[in-house]
Amino acid sequence: MTDLFVAIDVETTGLDPAQHEICQFGYTIFTRETIFANTAHDVYVSPHARSKAQPKALEVNGFTAERMSHGVPLEVVAARFETEMMRMRDRIDDCRLNAVYHNASFDVAFLKASGWMKGKLLEWFVRRPLDTVTMGWMCGARELSLENLATDLLNPREMQEWKKHDAGSDSYVTALLAMKLMNFSKRE
Repeated sequence: MTDLFVAIDVETTGLDPAQHEICQFGYTIFTRETIFANTAHDVYVSPHARSKAQPKALEVNGFTAERMSHGVPLEVVAARFETEMMRMRDRIDDCRLNAVYHNASFDVAFLKASGWMKGKLLEWFVRRPLDTVTMGWMCGARELSLENLATDLLNPREMQEWKKHDAGSDSYVTALLAMKLMNFSKRE
């Protein structure tokens, strides 16, 4: 059986999933050995309640009212993602999909609160997530932020294009970290 991993990241309009919304969704598809070419995706989402957005969150993420107004409705993003995951799964015989997050509890809370996890495949992505925070801790890392783990474990060349707090870019770095941490834990 082939394990196929999907690193998922969301950027949000604040820190409370009961009040705030997803404003960017990104994902990267990979195996234990490689990231599939052209599979790092991200899309800006049009939040329903822009007035509830925390200015600090928007500043950190670099979001403006104009950028959000050009976003895609979350329902459309969810449908496209589900279609892409089904296509990937169908392309690879005997494939098992695995969701990977950095700080899974945060991203999963927003995905659940948004109500977009309705299809079987999408529901599965929040049931058994792998988390690079937990993986890093299990491998002995002391500083578990995405930036600290990336700085400690990745080659600087791998991080040249990294735009912090960008969902597509963060999902790509999360994929690189997961590959490194899975291979590290296999050696131990």
